[in-house]
Amino acid sequence: MEPNDDDENDPDDPMTKIVREILDQMLSEATSGKPTPIVLPPDIIEELKSYCQERSIPNEKLIPLAMKGTKNRWDEIVGLMAEYVKDPDDFKWPLNPLDCLVIAFLHEATRRFEEKFSALDKPDPADWWKENLAPGCQNDLPA
Repeated sequence: MEPNDDDENDPDDPMTKIVREILDQMLSEATSGKPTPIVLPPDIIEELKSYCQERSIPNEKLIPLAMKGTKNRWDEIVGLMAEYVKDPDDFKWPLNPLDCLVIAFLHEATRRFEEKFSALDKPDPADWWKENLAPGCQNDLPA
């Protein structure tokens, strides 16, 4: 599956909306110059800095450029990210620093997805009082 592949995703599906929201937020951060918190080995960070300097690419253009460059290899990149998640300490980073950037970007997106989804499963602390209502009274509560 490629990013932005609307043919396979129902745009009204709540999960699809959350995924789009997080990716849009992260891409917005990346293009606004706000640092996106991603983790990469220091040598890859240096390679990315050199890549930008040699090609006069502003930092805020780098993540969208890297994402675009992996469009036709999306399954490969997602597979590499899955390997990274399984064993980050023993992961062999690809030679292409842009691929590394996309893997780290997707890893951060996954972390945000997990954070967002786990928050959906937790009851709202402001609703503590509803647990103490007499049986049948909860039907009278406003939605």
